[in-house]
Amino acid sequence: MMTDTERTIRVVWIIPAMLRTASDGNSEVAIAVQNPSYQEAVKQLITLYPGIAEHFDVETFRPRSYISIFHNDEQLVDFSTGTPIRDRDELLIVPALAGG
Repeated sequence: MMTDTERTIRVVWIIPAMLRTASDGNSEVAIAVQNPSYQEAVKQLITLYPGIAEHFDVETFRPRSYISIFHNDEQLVDFSTGTPIRDRDELLIVPALAGG
């Protein structure tokens, strides 16, 4: 019997307009993740689109301070453990807005 960590799932990254040059213009990127965790989903995204890597710490997969990540409409705040994800989950990258 397969456990959650032994199966492949599909997750969708939602890419904001300002980062789409790094994702070949894609607003959504569906990826296959073998070990269903946030960290593995970031690793796969960076593998497909290396230009997005500058917005993450590539050792811990934490977003840079000016980036927020939402997992199915809930903001992720704890990146210290393997945040589980499920098949067809959405991960949204939200850059901080500046201006006044």
